[in-house]
Amino acid sequence: MQLFDRIIDSEVLVRGLTVTANHVMYERDLAEDDTPIQYGLFDDVEALERKREQEKIDRAKERKLQ
Repeated sequence: MQLFDRIIDSEVLVRGLTVTANHVMYERDLAEDDTPIQYGLFDDVEALERKREQEKIDRAKERKLQ
């Protein structure tokens, strides 16, 4: 609350602040493929997908070697 009290303008009528989080999971429970990808406006999506698939194959090969 100290941060809230420091940031707010006391002249403005603010009664409270609510923060919510939905579908929260432990990072260890997420599968590698479930990570969200944010593409830019000028990104070559097909090239990025090919690179991602190649990295996935490389990780699988590395796991086999271990």
